[in-house]
Amino acid sequence: MNRTMRALLVALVSASAIVAFAAGASARTLRVDEQRFDLKWTETVPLRMIVGANTISCPITLRGRFESALINKTVTRIGEINTVIQEEARCAGLVIFRASATLPWEVMYEAFTGTLPNITSMRVQLLRASFTRPATGCNYVSEAGKPFKATFNRNTANGELREITPDSTAGINGTGAAGCEFTTATFGTAGTPSRQASTNKILMTLI
Repeated sequence: MNRTMRALLVALVSASAIVAFAAGASARTLRVDEQRFDLKWTETVPLRMIVGANTISCPITLRGRFESALINKTVTRIGEINTVIQEEARCAGLVIFRASATLPWEVMYEAFTGTLPNITSMRVQLLRASFTRPATGCNYVSEAGKPFKATFNRNTANGELREITPDSTAGINGTGAAGCEFTTATFGTAGTPSRQASTNKILMTLI
């Protein structure tokens, strides 16, 4: 092999290594095109909660923000819920989200699903989220050991965050009145993420 060919091969290998390194580095970060968001469950498709033997459905909007447009894929705080919009009378089964006592609620990154670069979803935990059932005196608070979990589902064709789905297997424990510690609340029904006070979608891309 002559000297020129050897130099060319070395250059090609080096270039390939640089591309691979760059791809690995870029795979560490997600980007959203809007930091302020609403997570909305409507009267037509309310947030469903199963508490003990009871099923409760509530239209509710969780309003918050991502702390940065760039989201590093490590288990860390990436945002917060700072406003809860709820009309208690519209709940099928009275439940009150105790926003004033525990806001802001922390949004923690947990993991992503899909094969890079086609991420299909981002899983998060919602810490400090809390509600109470006046009928029983039981309070429910999402904590690090038993967090409320949910998944942002992403449209891989255009990058839109199209829905947020609570993890129905992740329950949070009750406290308060006698017997509450033996009850668990779980959540279901997909909600809709959007730009704040809008129906327009948020785009998430991989950089």
